[in-house]
Amino acid sequence: MPLDKQGNIQRPLMTSMYLEETAAPSKKKAKQRFRIFRLLGGFVWRLVRGVLRFLTYDPLRRKLRIEDGNAFTRFIKGLFYRLAFVPVLLAGLICLMVYQATHPRHTTMEADPGIVDVYYEAVTFMTSDNVRLEGALYPVLDAKQVLLEKEQVLRKRYPAVVLVHDLGMRKDQMLPLVRPLHESGFVVLAMNLRGNGGSGAAGQTFGLREALDVKAAVEMLRRKSFVDGARITVVGAGTGGTAALINAKTDPAVAAIVVADPIRSVETLLDGRLAPRHELFTWMRPLCKWTFEFAYQSDIDDVNWNEFDVVRLTRPVLVVGEEGGHTDFSRRKHVEEIRSFLVQQVISPKLPVASGR
Repeated sequence: MPLDKQGNIQRPLMTSMYLEETAAPSKKKAKQRFRIFRLLGGFVWRLVRGVLRFLTYDPLRRKLRIEDGNAFTRFIKGLFYRLAFVPVLLAGLICLMVYQATHPRHTTMEADPGIVDVYYEAVTFMTSDNVRLEGALYPVLDAKQVLLEKEQVLRKRYPAVVLVHDLGMRKDQMLPLVRPLHESGFVVLAMNLRGNGGSGAAGQTFGLREALDVKAAVEMLRRKSFVDGARITVVGAGTGGTAALINAKTDPAVAAIVVADPIRSVETLLDGRLAPRHELFTWMRPLCKWTFEFAYQSDIDDVNWNEFDVVRLTRPVLVVGEEGGHTDFSRRKHVEEIRSFLVQQVISPKLPVASGR
């Protein structure tokens, strides 16, 4: 401690300036904080004001003076001003309806292809318009046949069948057919159409674009060394059946076709899927039809049943179920009808031919 001249301890002097010096930094910090809050508040206010101006902006206010004139003229101007947005809202509504009809939601998980207790191979293949599809391939060969026939079994070529599901379904819809057909000597391919599995989001077009999926599946089977390319058949439900028929129009090598719950007319699609069902909204059907054709660049009239007269006259075609129905492929009656038809047409063609309806 410092001492004075008399040897006493020198004590520090406390002055009023000491308090001012200690208070100065705290005031400086408070001013800095206030300045930051003021800048932040100003930025938020400008942002809110800009959003409000954008939301309340009227692009026609300089051209259409609704507030001018007497009460009647203001009412007429305001009425026509709002009616101008009706076509836009109507077009948006129709586009939404078509989108929902062609993008059905799947509410359940896809079943494992192995639940049929038959060995399968997961396969992928590409369509001509570059859509990646997935499927489960069940070859005829098994360990027992290889042991019995040895190398001769590798030289055989077997008939094949492609199983194609309906709109809003997946390949597991067709799995009950796998084991009966496999035991009858068919190579079986259960496939997912576009918009399912790993193919990514895609609009489903009631068989129009899905015909390319069926074509890709048939071509993939023809490249397999153990498949007889002249004995490939297709079993399709609803959309899958229409896709099989459209593909058969350009592929005469498809041996036979089974169609379950076929789409017979455009009116059925407009009534049940694309357009409102109530009779008060029948005027919307042509608009929905035109929107669908414009969006997918397809002629929806190609799904009409009479478009496939040539296919049904030149190839064995079996029709199961009824239009708009939901055939249960787990029922023994349907399974046996389909199996016996394909066996007669492909494996034992000398038997009487079953005619399609």
